[in-house]
Amino acid sequence: VWRRGRYDQAGRYYLEALESCHAAGDRYTEGVVLGNLGLLQVHLGEPEAALAYYQQALALHEQAGNRTSANLVLGDLANVHRELSQPARALACYQRALSGHREVGDRLQEGVVLGNLGEFYLEREQPAEARAHLEQSVALFVEVNFALAEGYFRSVLGVLWSRTGAIERARQEIATAESLLRGAGSPQELGQGLCMKAEIERRAGDPEAARDALAEAARIATEI
Repeated sequence: VWRRGRYDQAGRYYLEALESCHAAGDRYTEGVVLGNLGLLQVHLGEPEAALAYYQQALALHEQAGNRTSANLVLGDLANVHRELSQPARALACYQRALSGHREVGDRLQEGVVLGNLGEFYLEREQPAEARAHLEQSVALFVEVNFALAEGYFRSVLGVLWSRTGAIERARQEIATAESLLRGAGSPQELGQGLCMKAEIERRAGDPEAARDALAEAARIATEI
């Protein structure tokens, strides 16, 4: 429901489900619903509310020994702390999530957290750390054959190269990324990749290519 923009209705459904799960003593599903409520608040632009729901979800999953679910929520918590400009808390959650995914052997989610850490370090202007994590992330997505995530984090890696002056390498990376994202058929990630392409082309001194990428990204945004 909320993916169609009916956020109030979705929130009511989740709260009703939460009450039912709590009354039935179903702690696992209660944790899942709390996580979904956190995600809904993220989409509503309410990170503080999202944080509260994610913290409750994490506590329930940890109490029940649901390690895989707890690891996923730790990643969600890290993203919210990042949005709230709380880098120390974000980093701590990312590191716990990364360790947890490695312990249970979840290579795909390990790649997601590594990529998010790469973005985190890029935002913090720590290019060496960003590159190390992004390259590990991309390698994992190649290994598990997840083209969508590979394309997205290759785009981020392209931005990194452009910001460190390696323009040709940035263009090579974004070209590969764009091909992957178009083939994956996900408009949202393609739009994000095109915005990153625009940054790279601006740095490369090609404003026309940058405008074209942004124009396509804008068209995609109106269609999602």
